[in-house]
Amino acid sequence: MFRLNRLNHLKRKKLASHESASDIIYASAITVDEELEIIECSLPEDATRVDLSCKQLGVKGAGYLSEAISLNKSLLLIDLGENNLRDDGIRKLAAALKLNQTLQSVELYANGIGSIGAGYLAGALSVNQTLKEIGLEENEIGDDGAGKLGDALTKSNTLQELHLSGNRIGGKGAEKLAAALKVNKALRVLNLSRNEIRNEDIEKV
Repeated sequence: MFRLNRLNHLKRKKLASHESASDIIYASAITVDEELEIIECSLPEDATRVDLSCKQLGVKGAGYLSEAISLNKSLLLIDLGENNLRDDGIRKLAAALKLNQTLQSVELYANGIGSIGAGYLAGALSVNQTLKEIGLEENEIGDDGAGKLGDALTKSNTLQELHLSGNRIGGKGAEKLAAALKVNKALRVLNLSRNEIRNEDIEKV
């Protein structure tokens, strides 16, 4: 099954950190319905890292999850990759990110997120003060979505890594992101690999 090497490395790095493996919750031995019930009851109060990747949560699951994230006060990292969240699910998640005050890393790779969903996330980034990393690889953000994220970067002073590889971003999107970097002083990593950026556009980023 599709899995990004960067994310695998990230997970290994987290497991090798000072926190024990017991801090990471993997929801893999339960059905989707059971998963939704657990999410609805809120995430474990002491969980710091939760892996819900590849669980077919969809928009409905995003609704349950968003409510839990809004209330959670311990979560640092959540992996929601490959869950078919789409723009509507991201709308619900973005609303939760505006309220959550602990999350530092959110993985949203391969979720069918378009420019509309990118706009929802941009709105959250403009408000959230704790997120340091967002993984949006293999979505459909495009130039318009990249522009919305670029606008958010001009207002964010906490985000350090933004991964946008494989998102059909072209020269216009790259130019908007480059303009944002002239203002943003916090971002350290901007991954634009596997997009539609031509050689003449590279100098803009």
